[in-house]
Amino acid sequence: MANAAYKPPAYEDVVGCQVVLFEWAESYDSKDWDRLGKCIAPTLHIDYHSVMGQEWKSMPAEDFLAMASSPKFLGNARIKTQHLIGASKWVQTGEDTITGYHQM
Repeated sequence: MANAAYKPPAYEDVVGCQVVLFEWAESYDSKDWDRLGKCIAPTLHIDYHSVMGQEWKSMPAEDFLAMASSPKFLGNARIKTQHLIGASKWVQTGEDTITGYHQM
């Protein structure tokens, strides 16, 4: 990789992140909010600048689930989604933090 500062995460951690990514996408598309709640962290950094022009640096999981499942967002039965994820890059950005970059 061209970036000398790149630190790859452990293989097992990447596989775990891929499982969570799959569960996230499937739960969004099937509107299975219980499933979504099982795969997200207790506190989330949500960057929805491209979706709704907002970012939350620290959002409790309960608030995120309420927002995502709201009839004004993905909870609207008329809104259908299909999250197709292409290539992913996983970077160890902290001792206990991995950041994922994805083609969507």
